[in-house]
Amino acid sequence: MIAIELASEHIHIAQGNGGKNKASISRIVSLPMPERIVKNGQIVGAEELAAILMEGLSENGIRGKSLDFTIDSTTVKTKRIEIPNDKREKMIELVKYELAKVTADEEHIVDYVVHNEYKAGGKKLADCVAFAVPRTLVKSCVDTCDVMKYKVNEINLLNDAIIKLLEMTDSSLKLKKEIRTKQKDKVKDKKNKDSASKEKEDDVIKAISGSAPLRLWVGLYYKKIKIFATNGKGEITVTTIMNPNSASSASESPEKEIAAFYIREIQKFIQMQSGLYSERNLEAIEVFGENDYLGQICSVAADLFKVPVNLLKVPKGISGVSQSDFAKYAGVIGAIARRG
Repeated sequence: MIAIELASEHIHIAQGNGGKNKASISRIVSLPMPERIVKNGQIVGAEELAAILMEGLSENGIRGKSLDFTIDSTTVKTKRIEIPNDKREKMIELVKYELAKVTADEEHIVDYVVHNEYKAGGKKLADCVAFAVPRTLVKSCVDTCDVMKYKVNEINLLNDAIIKLLEMTDSSLKLKKEIRTKQKDKVKDKKNKDSASKEKEDDVIKAISGSAPLRLWVGLYYKKIKIFATNGKGEITVTTIMNPNSASSASESPEKEIAAFYIREIQKFIQMQSGLYSERNLEAIEVFGENDYLGQICSVAADLFKVPVNLLKVPKGISGVSQSDFAKYAGVIGAIARRG
């Protein structure tokens, strides 16, 4: 499959195959993103983008008949919900109901991504992220593929692509499902409880309590910063902050200004978390994104925050890509991994 991420100033392309909790990458390519082709995640120059993609794919020996897009836009509305795990048609109706207050069905395409499935109270439930994508955004991807004579296979949200990689790296990020299952087992099989299982359950409860360490995964893009963090319950939250100075080219040191923007927003986020959860300590930071100076920013952040700051860790199931390339192409690699 071929996955494409439309980042702030680059077009990231990866070709590979996805399986269950794994992805094999055969080619990765980065192309410059001309100005005014993409606006807030939406393609506004379909023909020009199609020409760039066709040339880039041809020059790098990448062939296929369909594309998977990874997008990120403030126009996409999302909501974390828990709904009965039922037939897709019924789940879609529940998702539409949940999103009715933030969007209009006739202007958006509504869908959901299931992160966890479990049983509680005798019912099958699904922990989902519901989302509503503007129809104009979807149409812009379709129009681009039409020019290329390709098909749109899937449109992924950048948040979901990254979360997939985080879940592959650390199974503890799925503790919400584990504790629900244990609560059921506790009632169902009281006779088999022993001190070892009780100790393990206590560890799980402690891990998802408000005292869980703060962990950050930070996406560094030229027009924004994305902060993925574990909240007090061990669940992943996502915050996106746009760079107010990204449109300005008058600065003599744009890279320094962007780096200062990153550091300032990370510091503000950590301070906010400290105010909400005084007992939580920052454990580590991992970074990814399109910025060409990720390694240098890691060093500066490590000295400032006094915690380990490294490039986003490569999960065991990912092959065919180096550590540095993985951090840069995480958006498209995550899209390929989600296809498993």
